Amino acid sequence: MSTASSKLKRLNNKPRFLYFTQGDSIKEESQQESYNKLQMILKSSSPKSLEWHHKDLNDNYFMSMPLLTTILGIEQLFNDIHSGLEPTSDISQKGISEIVKHYEYLSNQKYGFEVSPKKSIEKRGFHLLKSSHEKGIMILQEATKLFPDDAYSYHNLARGYGEIGDYENALIQQKVAVSKSETMLTWHRNRMLEFLNKFNNKLTNKSSDE
Repeated sequence: MSTASSKLKRLNNKPRFLYFTQGDSIKEESQQESYNKLQMILKSSSPKSLEWHHKDLNDNYFMSMPLLTTILGIEQLFNDIHSGLEPTSDISQKGISEIVKHYEYLSNQKYGFEVSPKKSIEKRGFHLLKSSHEKGIMILQEATKLFPDDAYSYHNLARGYGEIGDYENALIQQKVAVSKSETMLTWHRNRMLEFLNKFNNKLTNKSSDE
């Protein structure tokens, strides 16, 4: 604790990860002040290269905390892969090129294996769709250019068109998604066909109403 601040400031640009938990059992009563102090040190002295998270595990039996911390820490460590960037994050707001650059960093520096920016790009597209149909669709179209062999890129573009009521274009893009899914597992192929039928029905009903 006495040297934490100076040591944190000396960390280089290598990505590092810390998942810090605490509880409130009788076994930890004497440590609460130290827990709080450590949080303050992390807030004031951590470099950008250190990604750290704190979680309060109060109301958990103290003997289970090491296991809970390990499991939750692993999930948080790989959150970049499973959840993607929030569409309103600083990086996402800077555009597709910055999202791609961020995932190149994650792939080359943090994980050491390829991590796709696709989910984050599509999340940004659907977010923009709420305020600007044109901007949202443009982002989803760019995703199909970046991932031309990915069935779900075309499916999500079809979904985007569907959300703004353009079922004609939704049907066109979903047909591409179906063709791209031919080499995928049966569950995915069936899902693509279900959406194709859904958009076809929507277009038929819309034409009937008109």
